[in-house]
Amino acid sequence: MSAVGGVLWKLRRCLIDYEILSMSRVFAYIPPDEEIEIDCRRRDDKVLRSALFTHEDEECHDVTFESYPTSSSLAVAVSSSSSSSSSSSSSSSSNETKSMILDEIALTNLEILVNNFDRTEKGSLWSFLNRCRTAMGRRLLRSWLCHPLYRVSDIIRRQDAVGELLTLPLYESIEQIRVVMKTLPDLERLLSRVHSNGLKNKGGYVIDHPDNRAVMYENYNIRKIKDFADILTGFEQVSRIIKTFISIDIKSPLLRLAVKSSTKSKSSSGGGKFPLEEITHLLHHFRSIFDEKQAKKDGNIKPCPGVNVDYDRAKDDISRCEKELDDYLHAMKKKIGVSDLKYFGSNKDRYQIEVAMNQCGKVPSDWISKSQKKTHRRYRTVFIENKFNELVHNEERLLIAQKDTLRSIFEKFDTSRHIWSDAVTCLALLDALSALSIVSSFPGYSRPEIQLLSADDDYEPKLHITAGRHPMLEYSMLQR
Repeated sequence: MSAVGGVLWKLRRCLIDYEILSMSRVFAYIPPDEEIEIDCRRRDDKVLRSALFTHEDEECHDVTFESYPTSSSLAVAVSSSSSSSSSSSSSSSSNETKSMILDEIALTNLEILVNNFDRTEKGSLWSFLNRCRTAMGRRLLRSWLCHPLYRVSDIIRRQDAVGELLTLPLYESIEQIRVVMKTLPDLERLLSRVHSNGLKNKGGYVIDHPDNRAVMYENYNIRKIKDFADILTGFEQVSRIIKTFISIDIKSPLLRLAVKSSTKSKSSSGGGKFPLEEITHLLHHFRSIFDEKQAKKDGNIKPCPGVNVDYDRAKDDISRCEKELDDYLHAMKKKIGVSDLKYFGSNKDRYQIEVAMNQCGKVPSDWISKSQKKTHRRYRTVFIENKFNELVHNEERLLIAQKDTLRSIFEKFDTSRHIWSDAVTCLALLDALSALSIVSSFPGYSRPEIQLLSADDDYEPKLHITAGRHPMLEYSMLQR
């Protein structure tokens, strides 16, 4: 609770506590080198693990929330940890041990992320393996490097996925897919931005929050609309990427998670985690609720009917008031016997009945004179005054509803955040695996064989390398 309090204090001081906590993505962080007894049958996965994908056989350890923290997640340490070791001491000491533990010293000495010469990425393992095409894939691959797999079954599962990507026709498809991936925006960060823009009261309980009193001297909505259009286009491209795997038989369980639909259909056997049907339906809905070109040009969204209830009601009330005023003018023409009566004026002076000077004698005594010129005189009645005030009020409602339309669209989009997040995670997994497959395809590289220790080996680890080469050193020399 002390850690939670410290985090909340920092978030509140930065004025982003409401944005972060409203996503309900807070989970407990348990250091992997601590042996903590956890009853898996009683624990709340949403609090302790918050895994995006949960499988009883843990096939998806590569993309659990622990190893792939998103930019909008908040991890809170619930217990103190002693100094970290460079690797787990025993594979059987804890059922929770899934990856090695690399502390800062180990990462530095092994030059995993940066080199020891000038502290840049050049010559590091990260710079050599980073062949990802998306920001999401880079974050996942970086997490993999900092948390190497520990269990043999997990290592073999990832090896099978990388090996299958090197086979035809997958290899040819991956080359084309990676070209498309390079054009994708950072969908994960855009999802967080959409959530922030969709909050009804971004400042939360802070009345004097900067967002509540900021004055924009440019049309900031244009940028929001552009980001929203980018995220829709990005997910459309991701859906097309997944559709290329529909007719391809995937054997690797880990690869199936990323490229196969989460539901069975006539054209796909399913077995994956990508929500293709849900995303297709959502994209069609959000593309049809407003005119994207007009919104980008004007910076305002005029929603289609059914999108914003308040906007629709205000628009209907305006039409009703205008019709009643037109009907009233038509009735006055018959009542006073003047056929050329018409409304005159603009803005606040609208709906003044204009009467020719030679017809003013027919005007009833209860009409109120507003203005005149040589040829005409203009009047209003009590009915027009009341109805015009009602019309102005409805127009103000319409303007408020129109301004809130963009926020309400973001809010509705954010209600399906779990679907979008699953798609982003699948894409990140595919990108990271394809990056490893690119490196694996280099000349001279082979698949290492990992075996469990047996009683005959006296439980002494053994490492056997034939004609080995230092990958980073070789790569650095070739770069010269």
